[in-house]
Amino acid sequence: MKILAARALGVLALWFGSLAAAQVRPEAEEPASAPLRLTKAPESPAELWDAVKFSVNVGRRDDALGYLKRLLASDLPADLLLQIRERDGAAFFPKLAATPDLLEPTAELIRRADQVAQARARDPERIAKFIGYLKRSAEHRAYGLAQLRAAGADAVPYLLAALQSPSLAEQHGAILQAMARLDTSAVPPLVAALDSDNHAQLGNIVWVLGAIGTRDTVPHLRYVAEAPGLPDAVRARARGAVEQITERDYTDLPSAADALVAQARRYYEHRVDLHPSASGIVRLWRWGPREGLRAQEVSPSYAEEYFGVRHASQALTLAPGDERAQILLVSLALEQASQRAGIDQPLPAGPGRAFSAALMAGPELLTAVLVHALDENRPAVALGALRAIGATGNTRALASEPGRASPLARALTTPDRRVQLAAADAILRIRPQQPYPGTSLVVPILARALSTDAKPQALVIDYDTTRAGALAALLEGAGYEARALTGAREGFGLVAESAGYELVFMDPNIQDPTLSTALANFRADPRTAGTPIAVTGDASLVNRVSRLAARYPRVKFFVRPETPEMLKVQLDPWLATWGSMPLTAAERVQGARLSALWLERIARGEIRGMDVRVAEPALLGVLGDAELGPHAMAAAARLPSPRAQGALAALALDGTAPPPLRLVAAEQLETSLHSFGVLLPASELAALADLAGETDDAAFHGALAAVL
Repeated sequence: MKILAARALGVLALWFGSLAAAQVRPEAEEPASAPLRLTKAPESPAELWDAVKFSVNVGRRDDALGYLKRLLASDLPADLLLQIRERDGAAFFPKLAATPDLLEPTAELIRRADQVAQARARDPERIAKFIGYLKRSAEHRAYGLAQLRAAGADAVPYLLAALQSPSLAEQHGAILQAMARLDTSAVPPLVAALDSDNHAQLGNIVWVLGAIGTRDTVPHLRYVAEAPGLPDAVRARARGAVEQITERDYTDLPSAADALVAQARRYYEHRVDLHPSASGIVRLWRWGPREGLRAQEVSPSYAEEYFGVRHASQALTLAPGDERAQILLVSLALEQASQRAGIDQPLPAGPGRAFSAALMAGPELLTAVLVHALDENRPAVALGALRAIGATGNTRALASEPGRASPLARALTTPDRRVQLAAADAILRIRPQQPYPGTSLVVPILARALSTDAKPQALVIDYDTTRAGALAALLEGAGYEARALTGAREGFGLVAESAGYELVFMDPNIQDPTLSTALANFRADPRTAGTPIAVTGDASLVNRVSRLAARYPRVKFFVRPETPEMLKVQLDPWLATWGSMPLTAAERVQGARLSALWLERIARGEIRGMDVRVAEPALLGVLGDAELGPHAMAAAARLPSPRAQGALAALALDGTAPPPLRLVAAEQLETSLHSFGVLLPASELAALADLAGETDDAAFHGALAAVL
């Protein structure tokens, strides 16, 4: 608390000191108030503030706290807040902040005073008055400039309008000079005004930005410097402004398209400071042909999309066909649309929507977008790209390159179950008629999705079975279905073939192979390249193992957890870096429906090169489900398996099952018998014959008769 108080004291003293220095008034100041005397208990807000000051001056901090709380609970007039901020703040706020108990109420008083001051600074009449000060005495100009700086971005529209006013033609030079002395808060509206089609005004804006612009202003000016259709004089002035900000010769800079793409990527990667408010809101300035400058309050993600798309589009104007800009445009649109809708929701389709824009990008560009999304761990972008690729039906996304799996095969191996299922769906929508490298994982992914209550799976590899069992128990408590193995070779095979494990935990002293070889094997195989691996060991190993883990993506050292809390504190932040979220209950249901339908179609032979037999246990597990059962039975009937025939017969014989499901079971049992012959024991055939003689349902009797 003492450190916090000291920091607050320093910040407040600096801020209010600079504020006081700016208060150069051309008018005579009012005489100072008389010495404070508390002749009666304070009641009004003004009296309460006087009581706060008196208590601080005489060292009665507890009294000051009480009066300050009462002051904040009262109906504070705006004029009093301004007086506190402008006349008393520099003297008393540091004193208040020096007492820990007074820090919080002091901060609240500052916040309220700032709100009032900000509203006052934005008052159009007040701004117009201080613009008028610029043509008066030096003292008036200094005070007017200080007030315009306080108005910040909100002064810019009025200053630009003043530059366009014929009645103020003689003051244009003074207005421009004043604008060049504004602080960086004026940059956003000036950047927005670069869209003006008034070339004379545009030249003035560029000149001012050259004086007060920041590094993030440069890409905007680079576009003006090379934009087609602008006068040479404006473009030359923009080049000069860029040189002024960067302190480099324009010809030594990278191409404007490169600069715009780089800045678009910074927005995509959330690396630009948008100066959001305390409530997380960004003021986004736009220029309209009729209304001029207008501010809009938006979320940071909206602003990132706006500027990212703007820069990428400008790059394409200067360099049509630039693939980097095209990838960024589609990626930004998909990611921001997913944030608005929710990653668990489909992207809205229709003209002007992100999904439609992705479809129009074409399969080759979509494939490139998917590759970048997988490389950069952006599941929302990967999902949008996968769904669009599936809609295009282009098999090129299945083609692998030397030493690198196809993008769709890579998506099947990500630890994100949502992306896995979307990749499987995209592959099946393409309807491949032959096996491709990696597509053998499609059926296991569908089989896993059939269970709506399936837990995420984790694998523990440790030669010490007791220790492995203890960690597996902790993972079970964290909501995982955990399995323990002693050998890394067996573990690798299990993860590679199942596509079901979302986490692997390894002991650093494993053998057959050793840790280094095991990590290399996991990362070299496209089926396991994306599986997160936690290496667990004693704290003394952190440096050695962390250096090894740093060589591989999605590998991290964990201090061996001994309690659920110790596991959670390490695991949760790591999971959060993957940019996704667990499947919702609705997604699990929808995924099960989709999987059941696809498994039936694969079993019927609509998609070639995939073996549905590996899904048999999962299919038989949902035969009795009212919605999934008919599809599962149709798939099971096409498996040459006594177990599948037996499960169909058992359901047909089950008097407690819903009649519609029993009818489908009998019909699909006939299909199985016709395809593979009788694989049932004689006792079950006899039971079916007895049932056929007993049932009164004509359709059910007919189905059983066909079986017999």
